Formats: sequence, structure tokens, C-alpha cells
Amino acid sequence: MGRLEGKTAVVTGIGAGIGKGVALMFAKEGAKVFGSDINSEAAKATVSEAKANKWEMSFFSGDLTVEEESQLLMDKAYEKHRSIDILVNAAAFCVFNRTSALCCSKVCVHQLCCCIRPHTPSAAETCHYNMLIYA
Repeated sequence: MGRLEGKTAVVTGIGAGIGKGVALMFAKEGAKVFGSDINSEAAKATVSEAKANKWEMSFFSGDLTVEEESQLLMDKAYEKHRSIDILVNAAAFCVFNRTSALCCSKVCVHQLCCCIRPHTPSAAETCHYNMLIYA
């Protein structure tokens, strides 16, 4: 039994780099991973790699700089798994500014947390706290 058995993880940026590594490691440890990447071919390759190892992973391909697509990602993840325990934003989109100055039209971890809030308030609060540290 893996350390993340029974947990659901939403991981952005699963097509390459840190997002891919996190998604595969979480799946290896037993998490049900719902991934996202703007590059659907790269995301499909990551999902195929996971499935070849009999790990559970699915994905949503979308542009998370579009607020509606961020909302759709979280809605689809919740619809599929009925819970979200872990949220990792590893998509390559950066806004270098003070947290208080970030515009809502710029999608960042905060935007994903706004989307997750109706489903899992405690995870959203943790995520919001992390956003304040990293932003």
C-alpha cells in the first residue's frame, strides 16, 4: 500500500518537468491522479506511462489562463473522484508580483483555489496559504 492510497490529487503541468514527475510519483504511491496540461499529446504520454505501470491517472487538456477552463478542471476532477485531497500547480505560468496586486484575470494557484473552494474548503484554505508563500 502506497503512502497516498485512497487520495485524489489534481496536478497541473503533467506533460513535462516537475508536473509530470509529481503526477507519476503520486500515482506510484497510490493516489488517483487527475492531471492537466495545455499540451494534450504530452499529457496523454504521461497518462500512458502511468497506465503501463497500472497506476491510476486521467487528464483534462485545457488552458488554465482561462478562468472558465480552470473551473472546468476542478469540476471534472471532483465529478470523477468525488473528492480532492491534494492540489499541485506545476503548470508553467508565472506572474511575478505581490499577491495583493494579482489581477483575477491572471490565473495562478489562487484561481484554482477559488475553483476548488465549493468542494473542499479545508484544502482550498491550505492552497491559498501556499499561494501566499510562493507568490
